[in-house]
Amino acid sequence: RVKEHKSLMAAMGKGDEVLTSGGLVGKITKIAEDNDYISIELNTNNELKSSQDIVEKAYRRVMARVSRF
Repeated sequence: RVKEHKSLMAAMGKGDEVLTSGGLVGKITKIAEDNDYISIELNTNNELKSSQDIVEKAYRRVMARVSRF
C-alpha cells in the first residue's frame, strides 16, 4: 500500500480530482515546489491547503498515469 500511495503522490498534478481522508472531494489547484503541500478547490468559494498525505484516492488523469508505472 505504501508503494501504491507514493506512486499516486508522484503522479498527481494541477487539475486532478482527489478524495481526501476526511471525505472531501475537489480539484488540485496548486502543488508546492517541495511537493509537501497542495491546494484543493472544493468549490468556487472554498479552497483547502494541506499536506499531500491527506489524499486517499485520485480520479481521472491520475489513475491513467499511475497505471503506467
